[in-house]
Amino acid sequence: MEPLPINNISIKGWKSIKSVQVTLGKINILLGANGSGKSSFLSAFGLFDAASENRKHLQNYIEKNGGANQNFHYGTKTTDKVIIDIKIENQYQFNYVLMAGKDDNIIVKNNPDLKLFPERNNIVRSEVAEYEHLSDLKEKLNQLQTHLIIYHFQDTGDTSPLKRVSGIFQTRYLHPDGDNLAAFLCEIKNNYPKNYDSIITAIQFAFPDFKDFIFQKTGETVRLLWNDNNVEHYDFPLSAFSVGTLRFIALSTLLLQPNPPTFNFTNLKPFFEALLFSSIDTINNTLQNATPSTLSKLKTVLHTFGEPENIDTHKGPSVHLKEIYENQYQKIYHGIPIAENIGLKVIREKCPHFDSWLKKLEEYARSPR
Repeated sequence: MEPLPINNISIKGWKSIKSVQVTLGKINILLGANGSGKSSFLSAFGLFDAASENRKHLQNYIEKNGGANQNFHYGTKTTDKVIIDIKIENQYQFNYVLMAGKDDNIIVKNNPDLKLFPERNNIVRSEVAEYEHLSDLKEKLNQLQTHLIIYHFQDTGDTSPLKRVSGIFQTRYLHPDGDNLAAFLCEIKNNYPKNYDSIITAIQFAFPDFKDFIFQKTGETVRLLWNDNNVEHYDFPLSAFSVGTLRFIALSTLLLQPNPPTFNFTNLKPFFEALLFSSIDTINNTLQNATPSTLSKLKTVLHTFGEPENIDTHKGPSVHLKEIYENQYQKIYHGIPIAENIGLKVIREKCPHFDSWLKKLEEYARSPR
C-alpha cells in the first residue's frame, strides 16, 4: 500500500510555535538552533496521532504532557486555541482546533474536508463524535501515521541509543532513535555492498581519517566499532567519535540506505556555529559587544583550523564564540540572525562538505517518488 503524503502542515499556538506553515517533501530534515521550535514542530505529530484515535486518547496525551496551559503557546491566557491544519494527497484537508477547558483539559473540534465525502456532505459535522464514525477518513489518517517516521538523533551521550549493542536481526528499518544502527549497517554491508560503500565514502568525506566499521558479533547481538587510517590493530568505540560525526553517520545511513523510507522527518542538532565562521565579519558586525579585538580573535580561530568546517569539533565552535564574546553569544538569539545575514550562498561556498550534503538532499528530493 502506497503511503499518503502530507503536502502541507500549518501549526498555530502549539508549545513554542506561534505560527508556522511548512511545505513537506519525501524526506524532511529540521535544522535549527536550540529553542527554535524543532521539537515543538515534531511533537505536533504526536498530538495529531493522539487526536486521530479518540477524545479520551487525546485528553490523556495532553495530561501526560503537562496539561493545556503547558502546551498552549505562552499558556492559555495568551493563546486561547491551537490550530493544526494538514493537507494530504494535495486534495484532502483536515483541521484540528483545540480549545482550553476549565480544568486544564482541552475541547476539540476537527473539521474533515467535505470533498472526501461528496455523497454524504449533508451529514458531515465538525465534531469529534461525528469524526469517530467516519471510517474512510480515519482509515486514511491512520494509514498516514503508519508510514510517518520521525527520526531524532539528538541523544549522543554515554547512554545514547546510537551506541547500543543491537539484536542482529533488527534490520527491517532504521529505528527512529537509531538504536539498531549496528545491526542495520551490518545488514547493508552483507547484502547491499554498493550502498555500504556509499555510506563509508560519505563519512570519509566528513571525517577523512575514518577507514571502516568493525562489526563485533556475540551470539545474536552486534556492537559497532571503527578504525582509522592512522592506527593499525586498534578498534575504536563509537564514543570516540565527536557528537557531530556520530550524528552525520546516522544521517548518512538514513539517506544512503538501499530502501529509504518514503516519508520521514529527521531532527538534527549539528555544529551550527562552524557554518557561521563562513563570514567572521558578519559575526562581529551582528553582536553588540563586538570590537576590533574580538574580530582579531575570530581570525585567529579561523586561521588555526583553516576552514570553517574544520573548527575544533571536540571543543565545539560555540564555545569559541562564547569565550571571544565573554558569554554574550547565545545561539537562540544570535545564531539564526547571523546565518541569515551571511546567506546560504556564502555558507555553501565556504563550507564544501555542507554544500555537498545539501546537493545530495536536493538530488534526492528531485528523484522520482
